[in-house]
Parts: sequence; C-alpha cells; structure tokens
Amino acid sequence: MRIAAVARSSTGADTIEVWIDGTKYDTSHAGTADVKMMNSFYYVPVGTHKITIFARMTDGTKIIKHRTVTVVNYTP
Repeated sequence: MRIAAVARSSTGADTIEVWIDGTKYDTSHAGTADVKMMNSFYYVPVGTHKITIFARMTDGTKIIKHRTVTVVNYTP
C-alpha cells in the first residue's frame, strides 16, 4: 500500500508518522523547516486496516488523520 502525506505549518513542521493497526511503521523528517513530506510503500496483509497519520509541529501541536482501508489483492 502506498501512503503519501504532506504537512505544512507557518510555525514549523517536525515529523510525519505512519501507524498501521496501532503499530508505528515509519517516521519522516524529509522536507524543509515548514513542510514535511512522506511517500512510502508498506506491505500489509489482505484485509481491513486502520491507517493513522500524525503530523507533529515544532510548537508541540499535532494533526491526526485516520483512514480505514481494505486490501483486497496482493501482487508483489
């Protein structure tokens, strides 16, 4: 599964984290002081999964987005 995310803040962005089914899969520091980016692939089994993306800002705030996805086929 491919996950792409961008976080932008005029006060500064610190990291983007990807959690799948309650397990932390990745942290990205890529980008600039105000913009962080992530574009990665994750292998998960067929079935329904809860994806959570955290964007942590340098001022301590965080933005959280949840999505539920269903993987119906897996072809490497």
